Amino acid sequence: MVPLDPFRISYHYANFGTTVGAEAVAHAEKQPWEPLAKSLLFDPLGMRSSSYRHEDFIAAGKNRALLHARVAENVFEPLYDRDPDQQAPAGGVSSSAQDLAKWMILLLGDGTYNGQPMIDPKILQPAITPQSVTYRGETPDTRASSYGYGFNVGVNANGRTTMGHSGAFLLGAGTTFQILPSADVGIVVLTNGSPVGAAETVAASFMDIVQYGQVTRDWYP
Repeated sequence: MVPLDPFRISYHYANFGTTVGAEAVAHAEKQPWEPLAKSLLFDPLGMRSSSYRHEDFIAAGKNRALLHARVAENVFEPLYDRDPDQQAPAGGVSSSAQDLAKWMILLLGDGTYNGQPMIDPKILQPAITPQSVTYRGETPDTRASSYGYGFNVGVNANGRTTMGHSGAFLLGAGTTFQILPSADVGIVVLTNGSPVGAAETVAASFMDIVQYGQVTRDWYP
């Protein structure tokens, strides 16, 4: 119980912290998180392949990705199943690239989808703007990075703001997304391999091409 960093102004990500916040919302609405998210988010967006229930993921049968754990250098094998229901709001959603594209359109639309307002922009704003400093920079010419309520947020070298996040299970999932509001574009990359930076490399390379017309560096190392 010894405090290692100042309370409320220090960044330490944990799935269960996010889970507690979501469960508090569900409790206030007097229903479990899983059907609440379905009725308020998935159904209005037409995200028919998305669920916070692990049993729905399993029920998809062959129409789902098997987790591949890393067992050696460049060797991945489907050895495990990962049931994340206890931390569903933070790491338990199963989805598809097509479904998540709809979710990104909602973000890029400032809470509006197909002309229909779904999230009050004033409510959405704290999620996608800096609320906590995650990296303060070690030299005067180093850009800092920040975190919103669930999103990494920052400013690129060219002055464009960007938001995104990665998610991963060592048992075999590495995912990431990025949005660039000033260009009205986003990308989501989903892999079923233990996280090695591959998803982030694809996203960073894509964003380079969008902004500069070419990949500016070898992002993988």
